Amino acid sequence: MQKLMAAIILLVGTFHLAEAQSEDYKSNAAISVNYSLTGTVLNAFIEAAELSSTNVGRKSIPSLQLTYDFGVTNFLSIGIAASYEKIGFDVSDYSYTNADFETITENYTSSFTRTSIALRPLFHYGNMDKVDMYSGLRIQFFNNQYATDSTDPSNDDQGITDTYGFNLGNKIGVGIVAYGIRYFITDNIGIGWELNIGRPYLTNLSVNARF
Repeated sequence: MQKLMAAIILLVGTFHLAEAQSEDYKSNAAISVNYSLTGTVLNAFIEAAELSSTNVGRKSIPSLQLTYDFGVTNFLSIGIAASYEKIGFDVSDYSYTNADFETITENYTSSFTRTSIALRPLFHYGNMDKVDMYSGLRIQFFNNQYATDSTDPSNDDQGITDTYGFNLGNKIGVGIVAYGIRYFITDNIGIGWELNIGRPYLTNLSVNARF
């Protein structure tokens, strides 16, 4: 009986110790590289164009994100996330014949950019010292823009609000952080992975700092 009581006391003490350790860190900041389906499809088209022509060059920035999460309780945090992605290409010495049967040679650059700012309420579970698991929502404002800059002024597409089905302009939406996990290699530095449903990415890898 005494051994059973001692085991129960040890188990309860260990639980409270783990809970106290997780409460030592209220803030988590991270930078992540995201994988998006839109970026993958567009970059595949650009890569195919690069292989078929020496006049096409890619000018893309991968989807990146900065996040900050503050622990309101041991199980709930409120955070903010900002992400940016740019997919683009430039074409040199492109020639075509216009309606007046004139041969026009131009250089142009096209780009598609996505910017998102989101509020992230996250529910944390597991409550372990080195591992933080969570799920939650992304309540977000996002902006999609498409632009073309050409040496032929008649082909500039600045200010387009919708093209190619990309639903351009300013939008408000809700995404789901289906599952996220952070593993802390040291007391303060860790790595993370997320699975997201909805814009602006499907999954990501991150470097985290808690304090």
